[in-house]
Parts: sequence; structure tokens; C-alpha cells
Amino acid sequence: MRKLIVLLTLCQAVLAQPRENKPLPEFDEKPFKVLDEGLIGWSLSKNGQWISSEMVIPNPIVSTNNRKLKDRKNQLGNDNISELQLFKMAYGKDSLVILVKFYKTGRYEFESTKKGWDEFNRGYYFVFRQSEFDKLKKIEEEVVLIKLPLLDYGSLGQIKKSKTYDVLQEKMVVKNEGKRFLTFTIQKHQDNIRFQFSNQHDLFDDVQGILNDYKVKGKSIYKSPGLLSYIYYEASSDLFYDFFSMEPSASY
Repeated sequence: MRKLIVLLTLCQAVLAQPRENKPLPEFDEKPFKVLDEGLIGWSLSKNGQWISSEMVIPNPIVSTNNRKLKDRKNQLGNDNISELQLFKMAYGKDSLVILVKFYKTGRYEFESTKKGWDEFNRGYYFVFRQSEFDKLKKIEEEVVLIKLPLLDYGSLGQIKKSKTYDVLQEKMVVKNEGKRFLTFTIQKHQDNIRFQFSNQHDLFDDVQGILNDYKVKGKSIYKSPGLLSYIYYEASSDLFYDFFSMEPSASY
């Protein structure tokens, strides 16, 4: 009988526990900032020439291979950015940021004859604390890796930019910091900033948020400062610091 009373008491205590909901993300439908121009992608070609394209890091092919250069699939590059969006987000008492990267992908309906090209936008998002932006305030001439702990991340799939808010609401689940980071490989060069960013695992060579990995001798070099010896985006310092901050955007 005594055991039964103790059991009932414990059951009542469990049943009396309050139901506490986690906070829901709150953010505006329209982004706080948008960047869709002003980045130049660079890569070191197979024959040792630096080649560039607006908003695209070119594939490191032979720079004089005009046939390959004109190929639609090749023009997507090793990586590309069609647009970057920043959203301010409140999560309970925390101030967070959503960075959304849109990039172009495509395919030929008939690969062998290069006919029937179809191109579309895909999206990828990164969620982190607003305070992490302080790590990007002063970039030096030495190449460094700057890591911003991620609270959520993932693909938005094939998406229209006008649907970003809706798809984020469907997919986003804010978590505790784990072993994945929004990682900037970055350096200052004269009045410009050279950089590439991706979602990297702290322990494994698992890179996300880019169109293609970059490998040397079959091994990814995204965890190495040497990445910028082969590929990077370049922006004016004013443009970089203006976008990657929580200050209101300036006009140029």
C-alpha cells in the first residue's frame, strides 16, 4: 500500500510539470539587406592564369579553352552567388541572423549534344548570433579562418526569391551550437577583401553551402588558408563591411 501511495505521488508530480514551449523565430518577410552585385570571383586556371567573372568563381580550366569557357554548365563556375540576403531574427531573448545564399544551378536535357539547357535558383541558409558579426569587423592581410557557430542551416532547395520567408518558416529549427560553423576564409588585400564562406564541420571534411568543393590531389582544401591561393570572391572593403554587419546599409 505504501509503495502504491509513493507511486501515485510521483505520477502526480510528473503530471503537474508545466508544459513550456520553446520560442518561435520572429523575423520580417523582407530581408534587412540584399547584395546582388559587386563581387568578383577569381580562380587560378590549370595553365597558371588568374581568371575572373562577376558573382562567379570560374572553374579552374585551361584559360585558353574557349569552347569550354562558352559552355553554359561551365559558366556556373566552381561556385556562384546570384544574391545574398540578411534577415534580423528574434528568438526569445536572443538576437540572431539568417544569411541566405542564392546560387544558380542547371543542366542540359541532352548532355551529349549540349541541348535543352535549364537553369534555376537554389538557396542555402545559415543561422547564427548577431554578436558573431564582431569577428568580421577587422580583417588583416594574413589569410585566416573565422568561424561563426551555427544554430541552424540547410538547403532551401529550388526556390523563388519571393518565397524565401515562407520556406524558411517551414524548414528552420533553432538549436544549440554544435560542431558546424559558418566559416570565412578571408584576408584584406589593399582596399579589397578576398574571401569564401561555407558551412564546415569542425572535425570532418564535410563542406556545405557551396556549388562545388575545391580539391587538390583529391583532398578538399576548404579547411586550409591555402584555399585563397586557388579561388575566392573579392569585394571592396566598403561593400564587404557594409553588408556583413548589422548596421544600416550605406549607399554607394
